[in-house]
Amino acid sequence: MPFVNIIIGVIIGLAVMYFLVIPHMRATLASNANKNLKSQVEELQSKIKDLQGGDPTQVSGVQEVYDALIGAYDDYQKNKKADAADKLVKINADRLTSDVAKSCYDKIKKATYATATKKYFEEGRDAYNGTGSYSKKDYDKSIKLLEKSLSFDENNTDAIYFLGRCYQQKSDVEKAKSYYNKIVDNYPDSKRVSEAKRRLRELGE
Repeated sequence: MPFVNIIIGVIIGLAVMYFLVIPHMRATLASNANKNLKSQVEELQSKIKDLQGGDPTQVSGVQEVYDALIGAYDDYQKNKKADAADKLVKINADRLTSDVAKSCYDKIKKATYATATKKYFEEGRDAYNGTGSYSKKDYDKSIKLLEKSLSFDENNTDAIYFLGRCYQQKSDVEKAKSYYNKIVDNYPDSKRVSEAKRRLRELGE
């Protein structure tokens, strides 16, 4: 019986760790990461105030960049990742002069771009197929959405392939070929390769 009691005690201890201790540790780590990002944004806001109190000729273009970065952070905090990415992609990272700003930019980018490229690809595919929120096929709209998807991830082969499909449907053969060939030449291991080759054969290549 004592041995059985020991085993039971170990099992209970492991259960407590799994259900209580580990989730608490994860929450603490996530909280610390958010606090770190928040402190960086607060430091940026302080720098903007300093700029506004200085020579007005030095503010031109700077505040817009930092306002966009802080706006991206606000959206990210609200879990609006695609909206955050939309703001971030408009920022010229070369205009970020401080290490704090660059670090903040990189963290938000890493956390949001994958969501944004997926969102705009799926919307572009829906516009191509005339499904989802699109009652009919709209190739021009699809092209805009798919190009937007690529602005967040230039290696999104799904978006590249559907751009080829759009131009094929619009009878722009050369543009269609260019997108299909891009997949074949640059992404030989992509799941879209066989489809791209088949479309190229359809177009006589």
